Amino acid sequence: MTGPISQEEWERQRGASIDTVPAMVDETGVEGILLPYQARAVALLERKGTDVLVVEKSRRIGLTWGLAAYAVLRAAREKAAGGMDVMYISYSREMTREFVDACAMWARA
Repeated sequence: MTGPISQEEWERQRGASIDTVPAMVDETGVEGILLPYQARAVALLERKGTDVLVVEKSRRIGLTWGLAAYAVLRAAREKAAGGMDVMYISYSREMTREFVDACAMWARA
């Protein structure tokens, strides 16, 4: 195993991974990209009558990335189709920035 990567290397790798998602969405649709637990969380949010979703999870498992897909799709809908504003609350600025980055990536996809 190598040592920690630099900030520049992390940004390069993150940018490269973000750039590949739009093509994947075109090929398989969002459902083909999300992992099963991500898709279940999105399905629960889509279920009529779900006002709040509480999830017990560990850190860095990718659920926020999957929920960013839901947030973008929900915010992009017309109001008559259930569209609405989406709010994300986090305990750190860095986590919030990561969510906004993920939303931007999904919006481009």
